[in-house]
Amino acid sequence: MMKILMVRLILCGAVAFTTARVAICQDGTDPRYGTGYDSGYDYSAAPVGNYGYGYGAYRGGHASTAEEGMARGMADVIRSRAQASVSYSQAATEAERARRAYLENRNFAISSFVENRAIRDEFRRKQSEAKKEKLAAYIKSREYQPLTSSDFYEPTGKISWPLGLMHPHDEKGRKEIEELFAKRAKDGTLSAEEYIRLNKLLNMWVYHVEDHASDFSASEITRSVRFLRRLEKMLKEDYQ
Repeated sequence: MMKILMVRLILCGAVAFTTARVAICQDGTDPRYGTGYDSGYDYSAAPVGNYGYGYGAYRGGHASTAEEGMARGMADVIRSRAQASVSYSQAATEAERARRAYLENRNFAISSFVENRAIRDEFRRKQSEAKKEKLAAYIKSREYQPLTSSDFYEPTGKISWPLGLMHPHDEKGRKEIEELFAKRAKDGTLSAEEYIRLNKLLNMWVYHVEDHASDFSASEITRSVRFLRRLEKMLKEDYQ
């Protein structure tokens, strides 16, 4: 860019210099250039104020010679080019400042987005973990805990039935279950056929407990079902 400006400056100076030389070398009486400087017109008339027509009293600020005019023209060109260069430099500085501000704002927006997403993901993870913990706690609370010795006496196989399982209609099935558990306590195990039979009796009874819902409270029915499931769980542990 600066090379182009220097070339233009040199060309303008050459043109101005050539023009001045032509003006200096022209014939004073050449009709192509009007009345020459040696005409009969008196250029030495007394000036009026500061704007006389004589060269000595001229105050208009224009060049008195071609060389001075060329020099001033070149100075004006150089001054204009310098001002343009300064303006360009200032514009480039402002553009760089705006670019840096844009990059800083963009980086801030990106970092904010990443941080917010990380916070959101962490919050969701904690929520998920809390839900899993609650679910695990609920499942654990619903697990069938082993029967206590007061509910089932292991050495003899004696069962202390809850109230909801003492209905007279269930006496036959209840008696068969007691006999099988007593045999298990005595022999230490059951045959495959006996195991299948005992497991079937317990499972069928679970689905018939509610047949007596009108005779017992809902909590007693639930306790009875869970008691049968605990007996099932204990029986399955023999074959795991």
